[in-house]
Amino acid sequence: MGFEMVDALAEKNPAFHFKLIVAACFLGIATSIRVLGPLAGILLLVYSIATLRKKFTAHLPQLTLYVLSTILISISTWPFLWEDPIGRFFEVVRFMSDNPTQLAVLFNGEIFRADNMPRRYLPFMLGTTLTEPTWLLFILGIGICIRKYFKKAMTMHGFIAILLTISWFVLPAGYVLVQQPAMYDGLRHFLFLLPPVFIISGFAFEYFGEVIKAMSWLRAGLVFLLLFPGLYGIVQLHPYEYTYYNSFIGGTSGAFRRYETDFWLTCYKEAVQKLDQQIDKPINLYVRREAYIAAYYATENIAVKELRGALDEVQSRDYVLVNTRTNEDRSTFRDSPPVLQINRGGATFCIVKEIP
Repeated sequence: MGFEMVDALAEKNPAFHFKLIVAACFLGIATSIRVLGPLAGILLLVYSIATLRKKFTAHLPQLTLYVLSTILISISTWPFLWEDPIGRFFEVVRFMSDNPTQLAVLFNGEIFRADNMPRRYLPFMLGTTLTEPTWLLFILGIGICIRKYFKKAMTMHGFIAILLTISWFVLPAGYVLVQQPAMYDGLRHFLFLLPPVFIISGFAFEYFGEVIKAMSWLRAGLVFLLLFPGLYGIVQLHPYEYTYYNSFIGGTSGAFRRYETDFWLTCYKEAVQKLDQQIDKPINLYVRREAYIAAYYATENIAVKELRGALDEVQSRDYVLVNTRTNEDRSTFRDSPPVLQINRGGATFCIVKEIP
């Protein structure tokens, strides 16, 4: 949207002011959600300088209005900044650029601290938690863009926009590889890297559509083939689709016990509901991690209690709910028999054990 705003400005399009307001809203809200949001504004500034060139200074008033509108929207949608907008913003930048946490993370069968993860963590997650065709399409898309530019099928403005879109991925990913901030929960903190990957991949889809234009059935078959790994994963893992790993490491079953799967503990809902169907009297259910999640789904027959700090209170015939996030189930009451397990795709996400 920001690139469109600059193009409308260069062409003196009457829709410029509308696009300015929309673009400022998007960037302002993005900044209030993710501290990396201003990077989009920096890329837009580079695009403005590269495309407007000598006209850049002439359009400074309009671009200044865009910046001020963005700042106003960001502050108004980010209550934390209200007391001291500048000071608190840079406080957040300093904190989130490293995100200091020592959360335990299961990676390649070993337990690491989040602030001491191997440099390969992000590349590995990008390569194994996206479907198999993704990076092939991305590389092909880059090649197609270069070919379009040299064949004069793409304007200079379009090519600059493509380069900046790719830098949207390269710059943050490069920062992570060099600085190694705390990393955990797979790609959860790096989802903003994915839009440029899919944008560039879209050129590959466009190319396929042009090449096999006359055979719609073949085009539909190719699209289905490319989407199939993701569709199969959705069906196989529902409702735990986010635990997906591709076939490069043997799917989610191959990742189990070696890498994190259900790190958000969404299996608690199904575990508590199935346990409720099995019991015929009130019970105590001790939860190894984040007991409040399980408590949300418990009925009056299940008294949910936090296991941490209460090991001495657990008695015979009590139940324990433990997740497999860092293979905790292997050390938590390991001799107690499981009464139910929540599984998908050959992986176990959480286990309920009965204390003998």
